[in-house]
Amino acid sequence: MPPIVKKILVRGFLGLLGTAVVAYVLDAIQVRIRLATGGPSRAYDTVTVLYAAGLKGGKYEIYSDQPDSETCTRSLFPQLGYQPCWYLRRQSMKMLD
Repeated sequence: MPPIVKKILVRGFLGLLGTAVVAYVLDAIQVRIRLATGGPSRAYDTVTVLYAAGLKGGKYEIYSDQPDSETCTRSLFPQLGYQPCWYLRRQSMKMLD
């Protein structure tokens, strides 16, 4: 591999890594600003999570009689020990073993 191509790849990777770090830091700042200015109601939300168990034949039984509420942050990345709400809403069904 020619040195110029290697140099371009390394700089591109470092640029992507730097962009990801800046995005995470800005996301953490905006969550803390929301928490400081509006309290927990602006920074956190709750999502209802249902549980399901696998049955024979690839079918599932969903237990909707005992839903659980999980706290999440209104952010792009996991912050303050909580998952982001957009991710938790997409994963709102948890499988039991």
